[in-house]
Order: sequence, then C-alpha cells, then structure tokens
Amino acid sequence: MDIDFSEITLDNNIRIVLSEFSTTNAVAANFIFGVGSRYEDDEFAGASHLFEHMLFKGTKKRPSPKEISSVIENTGGVINAFTDKEITGYWANFPKENTFESIDLFSDIIQNSLMKENDLNLEKNVVIEEIKSSLDNPYSLCNLNFEKINWKNHSMGRDIAGSEKSVRSISLSYLDSFFKKFYTPDNLVVSISGNIDKNKVIDQINNNFINFKSIKQNIDNPVKEILGFDQISVDKEMEQSIITLGFKSPSYMDEKKYALSLVSIILGESMSSRLFEEIRENRGLVYDIHSSINLHSDTGVICFEAGVDDKNLFEVIKLIFAELDKIKNSNVDEIELNTAKKLATGRLLLRLENSRAISGYLGSQKIVSNKITDVEEVIQKINNVSLYEITNLAKEIFINEKLCISKVGPKNSKVVDFSNITL
Repeated sequence: MDIDFSEITLDNNIRIVLSEFSTTNAVAANFIFGVGSRYEDDEFAGASHLFEHMLFKGTKKRPSPKEISSVIENTGGVINAFTDKEITGYWANFPKENTFESIDLFSDIIQNSLMKENDLNLEKNVVIEEIKSSLDNPYSLCNLNFEKINWKNHSMGRDIAGSEKSVRSISLSYLDSFFKKFYTPDNLVVSISGNIDKNKVIDQINNNFINFKSIKQNIDNPVKEILGFDQISVDKEMEQSIITLGFKSPSYMDEKKYALSLVSIILGESMSSRLFEEIRENRGLVYDIHSSINLHSDTGVICFEAGVDDKNLFEVIKLIFAELDKIKNSNVDEIELNTAKKLATGRLLLRLENSRAISGYLGSQKIVSNKITDVEEVIQKINNVSLYEITNLAKEIFINEKLCISKVGPKNSKVVDFSNITL
C-alpha cells in the first residue's frame, strides 16, 4: 500500500498535508497543533485540554456549541477533538460535498472563539468531572500513577487534564496568553484526506487563514531520563489488583522503535502472545494481560498491564520477568519474529483503510517530527528488524534501573514492596 500525498507550506508557515483519492465519498480533516500537557506550567496544568474544550463553545458567526457541531453532524459526519501530552487535534469526518463548510468551521473556531467567562466556568466543571471519572477508574488511576513515577518531577508525568486545583486556577486572560503562545501558524499542521480537489483546498485554507500570523515561542521542555527503580501503590474499593509495569524505552524519533513494536507484539499484544499464553491460558492467573508502547518525541515507555488476585500478584510479576529474560537471552526465533512482523504490517495496513485514519497518520507524523515516513518504508523498516536487534534492545531496556511499577489494589490488602523482585 502506498499513500499518495503532497505537502505544502503557506506563506504564514501553516503546513498542509493532502491525500487525494476518488474511491471514497468521505473526507477527513485534522487541524493539529504542537502543544500538549508537557508544555504547561504546573500551576495551570490542564490548560491545553481546557482550551480545546473552549473552542467548541461558540464564535461570533456560530455563537453556540450546537451551531458548531451541527455544521458537521447535520451532514451525517462526526466532529471531535483530543489533547495529548505533545499535541492537540481538532478533527472531523464528513461527506465530500461539505468540504468547504467544514474547513470554514475549523478556521472559524481556531481564530474567532468568543471565550466567555460563563462558558469557562461551566467547562471547568465538565473537565473536573472528567478528572474525577479517571481517578475512579482503577485502570486509569494505575496508569496515571505509573506516569507520575516514570516521568518523575516532569510535566510528562502529569495527568493531561490537570488537577481540580490547577483547572480552577485557569483564567480567561491566561487562556488568551496560552493561545498567543501556542496557537500560531508555524505550530499548526492541517491534514486532509479523501475525495478532494487539492488546489481548491489549499486556496481555501490560505484564504481562511490569511490573517493568522504570529511566531511560535520556544516551548522546548526536554525529558531528562531519571534512572532507578520506583513504585507506587494505592488502595481502592475493588476486588482485584491492577498493575502497570513499565520500562523506559526509545522515543518516537529513534529507529529502535520498530524493534520495540515487535518486542511488544511478541510479549503481549495478541491472544497468541507469550504473556497471554503463559499467564492466562496455561495458568489461569488473569483474565486480561497485555503490553503496549507509548512513544513521544524524546521519550518512550513499554508497559505491561494486568488485573490479578492480590494473592497471585508476585507470581504474575515473576512470570512477566521470566518472559522478559527469555527475550534478553535470544529466545526468539525467526518464525516467531516473522509472525510478529506480519501482525505489525497487517495491522498497519488495516488501520489505514479509511480517510480519517490516513489523515491522522499523515498529520500526526508531520506535527511531531516534521517529516512523513511512507507506509511502504515503515513496512520495510519493520521487516528489516533482525533477531540481533530484538535481543540487544531487550537487554538495553529490561533492567531494574528503567523499571517502574504501579499498583491499585483492594483496601486492607497486604503492603507490597516490589523492590524485592528483580530482573
């Protein structure tokens, strides 16, 4: 599969990525800014997320949330947004006939949001309820606590939504300064895919953003990797323990990410993975156990998560460590590696079967790294990973100094010191 795409940078430095194909009636648009929770001040943590919410509250042309959402939804389309640690995105999927109206909508909310005090107070309450919901969910809480100790004393370790205190402290004047600092043309990527006329789309974006001019300020906040085992444990009203066990890993910008993705697949990303087979199928100790990777521009992590009866906690962790040791000791053969490669490449191809996925795929790469790796090149890089690279990477990352463990367990459960378990 080869995605045909083109790139252009406007005079005001907005970067545009377009993928045109006529085999669909749909169009997907992503307007992605290079700002997220890692770039926020501690005192105003959650500003990126709160600002994202506020852009849907109204403009002079469309003064209510309903008038904004109806532009897309009344066509049968979908509109939404997301905030991550490094990026904030506004996206929509809609019929090709509504491309002009949809681009006009996004240019309107980005440049002309009303930002009223009453709306801000209302949306603060909404976000705080969202924060409470995350803290009530044991899996979410376990992950949030893991991030806190994995990226200790850094904004990467904070909840993207912030805290109730920090959200309450965000004022309209602060959001105005936040907008001027981060919502700038050179910090915006527009990615549009589907049944479009490229030239018309470029002309419209250029016309709609002709007065959108400012220069992004320096927003670097690099991660200084802190080595050393750490752990955190929290009690809640629940029946079983949730554990997140993770290791600091190569970043999104590191070519080792392709080997890392295969290591994760081999260990825990399918029902035929090692951890699922050994710990669930062979021993019946868990219902679900899985691995995942989370990569950012200068940092990354590979995690293993499971729900387990408290009395089996140490046994499950030891079994996870045993599988990690096998990988470190060249236990993977060509057959298993090739199976993982087929899963990785097949999943990538299936994921890119629609315009929304393609728009996100192209846009997210451009905003994070300012370059786009073609699908065929990604597949080639995956297929080029060797057994030697798998073993070396496992030896590099699966060490106690890069390990953090988070546990959320039943009240009155025994106190656990995970430092007694070592790789």
